[in-house]
Amino acid sequence: MKVDFSKAFILLDENKADEAKKYILSINFEELNNEDKFTYLNSLGYILCELKEFDRARGNYQRYLDMAITTNDKENLHIAYHQFAMTERLDSKYDKAYQYIEKAKKTFALLQKRMYNLKREYNYFIGG
Repeated sequence: MKVDFSKAFILLDENKADEAKKYILSINFEELNNEDKFTYLNSLGYILCELKEFDRARGNYQRYLDMAITTNDKENLHIAYHQFAMTERLDSKYDKAYQYIEKAKKTFALLQKRMYNLKREYNYFIGG
C-alpha cells in the first residue's frame, strides 16, 4: 500500500492542520511497511505539534522511538530524538529539548562512524 504523505503537509501549508490530522489518521497504520510506518508517525507527530497537542505528540514519538529501538534502526533513532527535541522546544521545555538534542548528537556520531567504516570496507573490496 503506497500512501501520499505529502497531502498532509500540503494541508498544513494551507493552515488546515485539523484536516491534515484527519487525513493521516484515516491511513491504516497496520497495513504500512516499516518505512511508511516511520513516515506516518513522524508526520502525525509534526501535525500534533502544529495543533499544540504536545502530550499526544510525545506519545506518538515514543512509538516512533520504540519502533526504531526494536528494529535497531539508528537513523530513525536519531530522527526520534530530534523530533522529541522539537516537541519540547515548541512546548517551551528547553532543558528537555537540550537533553534530546544531546541524544540526537550521540546517535548521529554513531551513524557517522558506521558510514565511515562502511566506506572503508567498500574501498577495500573494490581495491581502492
